[in-house]
Amino acid sequence: MENLILNRYRPLGQSTQGGFSTVEVAWDTRIQRRVAIKRIDLDGFKIAGDTEVAGLTEARTAAMLDQENIVNVYDFEIEDDAAYLIMEFVDGITLAQLMRDHEYLSKDIIAAIFEGVAHALEAAHENQVLHLDIKPDNILIDRAGKIKVTDFGLAQLSHEAGFGRASGGTIGYMPLEQMRLEAPDERTDEWALAAIVYQMLTHDNPFMAHDVDEAMRAIEQAQILVPSLQRDDVTEMLDQVLFKALSLEKEDRYPSVLDFAIALRPHVGSPKRGARMLSDIISQLAEDMDESDTLASRALVPGALSAEEEIVSPRVPSKWFAKIVAALSAALMVGISLQSMPWIQSSSVYIMGSPSYAGAHESVYITVWLGALCAFVVGLISTRAAALVAPLVMSLALLLNQNYIIGAALMLATLIWWGIVGRTSRNAATVGISSILFGAAYMTPVLSLVSGFNLSSKRAVATTLYAACVALVFAAGGSMTLIGYNVFSHMVLSRSLDGALPGLLANLAPWLHALSWTLSALVVSLLAHHKHPFVRLLGVFAGALIVIGTLMLAHFLTTGFSSWIPPMRLFVPSIVALVPIAMAVFAFSVDIPQSASDNE
Repeated sequence: MENLILNRYRPLGQSTQGGFSTVEVAWDTRIQRRVAIKRIDLDGFKIAGDTEVAGLTEARTAAMLDQENIVNVYDFEIEDDAAYLIMEFVDGITLAQLMRDHEYLSKDIIAAIFEGVAHALEAAHENQVLHLDIKPDNILIDRAGKIKVTDFGLAQLSHEAGFGRASGGTIGYMPLEQMRLEAPDERTDEWALAAIVYQMLTHDNPFMAHDVDEAMRAIEQAQILVPSLQRDDVTEMLDQVLFKALSLEKEDRYPSVLDFAIALRPHVGSPKRGARMLSDIISQLAEDMDESDTLASRALVPGALSAEEEIVSPRVPSKWFAKIVAALSAALMVGISLQSMPWIQSSSVYIMGSPSYAGAHESVYITVWLGALCAFVVGLISTRAAALVAPLVMSLALLLNQNYIIGAALMLATLIWWGIVGRTSRNAATVGISSILFGAAYMTPVLSLVSGFNLSSKRAVATTLYAACVALVFAAGGSMTLIGYNVFSHMVLSRSLDGALPGLLANLAPWLHALSWTLSALVVSLLAHHKHPFVRLLGVFAGALIVIGTLMLAHFLTTGFSSWIPPMRLFVPSIVALVPIAMAVFAFSVDIPQSASDNE
C-alpha cells in the first residue's frame, strides 16, 4: 500500500522541521507536479473558534495573492491532528544562501532582488495584507533568476478599522513599532526591505541582536556606516533614500513600498541584467555540489524553517553514470600516456595497442595496466582530480617524446581550464575529461550538446574549447580531424605530433569544427534552463543542427566543393547519438517522480 499524504501526495524527501511544523517536498499524483507541504501540528495551536487553526489564516491570505513574485498556495487541508498547507515548489536558493556564498553582490543583482520583493509587497499591500516577516530566508530565487517571496504566516488580513496587531517577526528585520507591539502598516514591511537592501550592499546587518530589548537598543543607538563610504559604485543619493526608509518612526518613512521603490530605482542597477546574473549563479551552484551529493540541483522549499537544509529532488540521478564515463576516460588517457613513455616504448611492448610478445618485461605490462586502473579509481572517487591528473600525465608523455609545442599547449590549457572551471564544477570536469572517450567513438561533437545542457553558458563554452584542445592531440597524431580517432591506431603518442600541427592548423575544417561546437554549446546552454521542457529540447536540436551543418560545410569546402556528405565514420556516430541524447535531455527536463511507473 503506497504511503501518500492526504491520499494524494507522494513524499519525495523531508526538507526542514522545527517546532510544530515540518516542510517536505511531495509529488502531486493527480496534477503530476512537485509541491511543498507544510505540516502543522494542531496540538496547542487551536485558536478562537472550532474551525480556525494556526496556518489557516496563512493559507487564505496567501491564496488570494495572485502575483508572480509570491509563492502560490494551492490548498489547505486538515487531517487527524495536523493541518497541511500545499504550496508551490521553488527550485532554487534563498537570499540568505546567496549572501552566505557571495560577500559582494553587484548593483544589478541587488536591483533584481529589490524589484521582485517590492512587487510582491506592493501586491500584498494592495490586498490589505502585511507580510511582517520579510527576511533573507523568506526570499527565494529560482533557476531563472526570478524572485519569490514566501511565508505569509505572520501576515494579517486587515479589518475595516485598519491593520491588525503585530506578532512574531525576526530580529534584525523588525522596526521599532513591531517590537513594541504597536499597530503595524505597510511601512513596517518597508523598513524590513530597506534593512535587507542595506545588508546586500554592505554584507552587514547592524540591527542583529540576541533578544528584542538588545535589538531595540541596536536600532535606536546604532552608528551605521553609510553604503557610499563602503562601495565606490554607490552614491550619496542612495544613502539618503535608504536611510529615509530606515527611519526610526514609521511616519518619517516613505508612505508606501511603491514610493520607496520609485525613489531607489534610479540608484541601483538593471533588474534584467541582475536576473540573468542570478540565473547563472544558481546554475553554477547546481553544478558545484560536493562529490558526496547525489543530486545535480539544489532546491529550497518555500516556507522552510531553515535555509541550511537541502531536499531530495525527484529527478532521476545520473551521478554514477557520469562518474563511470569520467573514470573510463581517465583510465584510457593515462593508459595511452604511460604506454607512450620513452622507457616503455624502448621495451617494444605495446600493451594496449597490440599484444605483448615473448621477452617483454612483466613489470612494464603491469605498470601500464596498474596506472590505468589507478586512474579509473581516482575518477570514481573524484572526477575533478581525474580531470587534472590524467591530462597532465598525457602532457608529460608528449613532452618526453619531444612534442614540446603540443605538450606545453595541452598542459597550459589544462591548468587554465581546470583552475577556472574544472576545479569548481564536477559536470565540467566530466565533460572535459570525456573528450578522449567520445573521440574514440568519433563522437566528439556530441560533447557540445552535453556541455551546453549541463553547464552555464560561460562554463559550457570554456569546457567545449578545452575538449577541442584534447581532440587536437589525436588529430595531430594521425586522424587529422577533431571529430575522432582510431583507438587502435593512436594508442602511442609518437614524436611527430609537433610536425603535423602546422598542416592541421592550416586546414579550415578544424577551425570550423571548434567554432561550431562552441556556438552549439552556447545555444544549448541559453535554452537549457527554460521553464518549458520542449524549449530545452528545441535547444538541443538547434545545437545538433549547428554541429551537423558545419560538418557538412567543412567537408564541402575541403573537397573543393565536390561533396556535402562526409565519410560515414565522421557523420553517422554523431547523428545516431542524437536520439538517446534527446531522450535523456527530455527526461531530465521534466520533473518526474522517482518511480515513473508509480504515477497515478
